[in-house]
Amino acid sequence: CLGMMLGWPLIGVAIFLAVILGGAISTGLLFLKGKTLKSMVPFGTFFCFSAILSLFYGERLLHWYLALLGF
Repeated sequence: CLGMMLGWPLIGVAIFLAVILGGAISTGLLFLKGKTLKSMVPFGTFFCFSAILSLFYGERLLHWYLALLGF
């Protein structure tokens, strides 16, 4: 559903942001002793938040990231 709403390049941005945000928050929870390595962290919340970010700022984030890579 989000893929149809965001379109091809922005769904990639949304997935990339979801993985980065989920990893950063999970790492923070591990260091703060809120979770353990066996604890489950729901991925859907990060995916929804990143889809909203991609909807509003996706083009800018995509161009920034491609410029960072030299494209």
